[in-house]
Amino acid sequence: MGISVSEIITGGSGRCVDRRVYVDPEIYQLERERIFRRTWQYVGHEHQVSEPGAYLSATIAGEPVVICRGEDGRLRGFYNTCSHRGAILTEAERGRCGGRFRCMYHGWTYDLEGRLIGVPHVEAYGASFRREAYHLVPIRVETLAGMIFAALDPVVNSLEEFLGDAAPYLRKYGSNTEVIGRLRYLYSGNWKLWHENFADNYHPEFVHKLVRDMYVGYEAQGTNHQLDPGHGLLIWPAIRPHFERYQAGLQQASGLEIDLSRNANWDFSPFVGQPAQEELVLTLFPNFDFASFYGASIELRVVQPLAVDRTRVDLYVLGRKDDSPEIRRWRLERSASWLASHGKVAADDLEALHRCQKGLTAQVGRQVDINRGHKPGKVGEARDEYSIRSFYAAWRQYMK
Repeated sequence: MGISVSEIITGGSGRCVDRRVYVDPEIYQLERERIFRRTWQYVGHEHQVSEPGAYLSATIAGEPVVICRGEDGRLRGFYNTCSHRGAILTEAERGRCGGRFRCMYHGWTYDLEGRLIGVPHVEAYGASFRREAYHLVPIRVETLAGMIFAALDPVVNSLEEFLGDAAPYLRKYGSNTEVIGRLRYLYSGNWKLWHENFADNYHPEFVHKLVRDMYVGYEAQGTNHQLDPGHGLLIWPAIRPHFERYQAGLQQASGLEIDLSRNANWDFSPFVGQPAQEELVLTLFPNFDFASFYGASIELRVVQPLAVDRTRVDLYVLGRKDDSPEIRRWRLERSASWLASHGKVAADDLEALHRCQKGLTAQVGRQVDINRGHKPGKVGEARDEYSIRSFYAAWRQYMK
């Protein structure tokens, strides 16, 4: 008899992962039910819904939700489905509803607190009809550092408790930011591969020529952290980019004369003289990744599983609220150049994940190794895998 899904979930030493967790459709369906329905999911920034009637829509565990700002200034969340015949109330990812949501199918109307306030020709339902039985079904909504998170499970811990050791870092590096741009792309691979890759500082010196040339020695500096419950942190000193080394490498590889000084995306001068900041990558369980590099580039990514072997990545480019137009444009152009699906960094990662997914379909009995780093405690060297082991400790707990 083959090994059961239960044995796959509970087995292992904590330093290895069964290959089937990346390719088994049954495990994928369990993840949607046991992880994504029971965790906080990023849905947007408060500045995107700053006025009454402004809303954001999203999908969590395959189910549509909408978050709106009420007339009283409160943020509320609901399932994005009419209580009459089930049509979604809005297709738009962001907008203003004019103080109410009106279903396009039969005109049922709801206020910003989710109450059913309008039913055309209501008399036909008879005297026993009670509008309060058809209010929108609410979901949990909380914020931290201006970021909005939603949860389907009504008894999930508070957002602060859920973030645990990661909350101070998100508050420190994510406060006073707003979304200034967004990119989206798909890849043919399991959702966990992207999240693992973001927590992995072992691969950049081999996969990314840009990183290897421009940030010489960074991979041997810094630390890799387990942040309970299930989160991770990579942090290292801010390092001056070696543009001239990267330029020389490009010239050698292409045979062309290249002058990076002519490209504004390579100019860090707007940030020279600012207080030194660490380079930081924060991975929040299960699918939220935050990065701040040199205090100049600030991004977050949300990994959305679409199938066991198909994933969407939503990249949000952040800026400081007091950024000048020039710095805002610099952030956008640099993020697009480096982190779009064709970018100098993301394209390398996507190729690596494509190869991993293909290789993992070979069920050869060998487990995926996440064994790097044996220092006692929760902090290891930069190339260690404390962050990844932290993720899988939480993964197993939720999946049980």
